[in-house]
Amino acid sequence: MLEKGWTCEVPKQYAIYQSLSDFSRYSILDQEQESICSFQITTDTCKISAFRPWQHHIELDATSKVIRLILIEEID
Repeated sequence: MLEKGWTCEVPKQYAIYQSLSDFSRYSILDQEQESICSFQITTDTCKISAFRPWQHHIELDATSKVIRLILIEEID
């Protein structure tokens, strides 16, 4: 559970970190500790401030307050 009732679903090898200087800001890091996505949460909104789309897709459901980061499998 994040701030203001929001939740975030990420692949299990990824981690969500909350900013220590601003508790409304979060980052999602991959297994190499590289930032995939950064966002800020308010009561009713989630503002994505950075997103690295390569191999990723993000879904934002403001009604249910859910953020989903989906890893897209490469197809050879």
